Order: sequence, then structure tokens, then C-alpha cells
Amino acid sequence: MFKEVQVLKKKCAFCDSKELYKYGICETCYDNLNLNISFYKKFKYVDEIYIGCEYDSFLRDKMVKFKFKDETYLYSFFGELLIGKLLKNNLHKNYETITSVPMHKTSLKKRGYNQSELIAKYISENTLIDYRPLLKKNSETREQVELSSFDRGENLRGVFSCRKAVDGKSVIIVDDVITTGSTIEELAKVLKEAGAKKVAALVVATRQSF
Repeated sequence: MFKEVQVLKKKCAFCDSKELYKYGICETCYDNLNLNISFYKKFKYVDEIYIGCEYDSFLRDKMVKFKFKDETYLYSFFGELLIGKLLKNNLHKNYETITSVPMHKTSLKKRGYNQSELIAKYISENTLIDYRPLLKKNSETREQVELSSFDRGENLRGVFSCRKAVDGKSVIIVDDVITTGSTIEELAKVLKEAGAKKVAALVVATRQSF
């Protein structure tokens, strides 16, 4: 059974403060975010990638609550964070479709929601970029965190497919956390093979800081 998505009331998404500053959080919590972060790995299929913030201990606590503790209201914060990156880099002018990293049906049923989909739909609703569930995960895989960089790529090979042709479309993929980029690269490959013109990745956080 899918779980009902919670909506945050008029207070900080991270604490009880009613003095909101930016992205739906208070100034104190905002100051704990490291927003000056990029991901410089070269991809074959991903044309652009933008990261919201660093995946440090402060952000990790919020992400764990969002993904595993049913605190689904946090999608609005993550969405606002990525909308800021999207507008700053003019993705709304160059991409007409937004999608999300898919979950296998077994995992989706167990969790009750796809966290990346919640964020992507929020972005769509607030930017008018068309959301489409373009991608499908056909089988369960081992957790990427357990694997080496090489094995991460092998673990995902042939796992994803595109639900329909996307001839000539420019597509943004939304994800929550990126480490090596293997998942995003494999999804971008699938989209390109289905006819996508360009693929960008919009990701909440990464551990890598440069």
C-alpha cells in the first residue's frame, strides 16, 4: 500500500522555527547547508549535472528521515533547493521534460513512495516543466553503496528501460544522492537510446566536495 504524502505547515522543514528564510527552512538551518558544490566527473551520456548541496552529516540526517522514516513533507525543501539550481542554470529554457530515478516495484511497495519522484513532481508543478514517468527499473539490484566503482556500473547494466520513445526531447533526471554517478549515467544512456536529444541530472546532494 502506498503511503499518504505529508504536507509541511508554515514552519521550517528541519526544526520548529516559524521564521522562514529560504527553501522553506529557517536561517539557522540554511547556514548549515554547504551549497557551494559541484560534481566534475565526465560522463558519456549525461550532458549536464547540477548538485543542490553537500551530503554532510547535517543533510544526511534529513535525507534518512525523508527516505526511510516516512517524513515525506521534506520533498518540498529538496524541491525548492533544486528549483534554485534549475533556474540559476536556465534548465527551464533548455529542457521540456523532467523525470525521476525509478524504483523496482518490490522496493516501491515496501517503502510506499519514490522519494525522487516526489521531488521531481514538485519541481514540475512549480516550473511548468512537464513531468513524465519515462523510466522503469526491471529488476532488483544490490545496494550501490556496497560496491566498488566498477561493480556499480555492472550492477546496473541492463536493469533500466524507457517506457516510451522520447524522440528529440531534452530530459532532466531528478535523483536524491549521487556518489559515482553510475545510476544517472545508465539512465541517461537508456534515454539517449530511446531518442532523447539531451539529458541533464539534477541531484539533491553528493558527498564529494571540490
